[in-house]
Parts: sequence; structure tokens; C-alpha cells
Amino acid sequence: MLMLNLLMFQQDCKMIFPFKGHRYSKKAGSLEQLIAPPYDVIGTELRKILVKRSEYNIVHLTLPESFEQNYHKEIAEKLENWCRNGILVQDEDENFYVIKQKFIYKGKNFERTGFIGLFDLTQSEKIIKHEIIFNKYRDDRIKLLDATKSNLEPIFLLYEDKEFLLEK
Repeated sequence: MLMLNLLMFQQDCKMIFPFKGHRYSKKAGSLEQLIAPPYDVIGTELRKILVKRSEYNIVHLTLPESFEQNYHKEIAEKLENWCRNGILVQDEDENFYVIKQKFIYKGKNFERTGFIGLFDLTQSEKIIKHEIIFNKYRDDRIKLLDATKSNLEPIFLLYEDKEFLLEK
């Protein structure tokens, strides 16, 4: 039902679109060994732990050990290899990807439901930034996006849904 509601929501909101995503295959291992927090909250010690979990942990793509000049190209090649070797497989159809996240904050359990989709950046003036974005880091992520032709880490966006289209 949520997917149908997302499609209805997308008809009203001409800024959000489905896409053909990539997923880890069973060949890559268990998901717990493959996921990582956002790159900008991973310190040196946590990175070492994540790297040891799996040679296919996403941190190998999102946070290199060193920021050598051509590291974006190296990450793009690694991503291409993972796809060619069946570690990552692309969905056949365009989709929105529904996500549920459970977490503890200040000792309380929370669960949030969201979705991943493409966002039309030509309408980015409608986005209200919630944090200071440093040009150095933004530019680095843009270079990584250009090199890989992939957005390796989604961003959070909140939306107002006064008519509760997603809830119906």
C-alpha cells in the first residue's frame, strides 16, 4: 500500500522520481557486515572496524583511507568491479525504496519510515538547509558523484504533507 501511496504522492510532487537502484547480492555477505553510518560521522577507529567486517562494506566506497588526488576514480573502478562481479545488482524496474529505521535516542526507542527516490535539484531553492555545509566537503561529494555516476549515500529531506497522501 505504501508503494501505491508513494506513486500518488509523486504525481502531486513533481520533484521526486523513482529510479533503478543497486542492491547487494547474497554473494556479498550479510547486510550487517556491509552497511555503515554516513561517512561524516565515521572516525578513524570505526572505519578500521567497518573495513575489517567485509571487503564489500560500503565504507570502502564512501570513505577512503586516504584522500589521494585521484581517489574518486579508484572508487568508481571499485564500484564498477563490484557490479561486474555480481556483488551489487541493479533492479530491472524503477522504484521508490521504502525504508524503516529503528534507533534509540536519549534512551527511547524510535522507528521512522521513509523512502529513497531521486530529487530534482533544479528546484533546490525549495530546500531549507538544516545544517552548515562546508564547500570543501560538498565539492568532494560532487566529485565522487561525478566519478561513480552514483549517489552512494542518501540525504535526508523532510516534507510537508498536509493532506497525508502517504498515510492514506
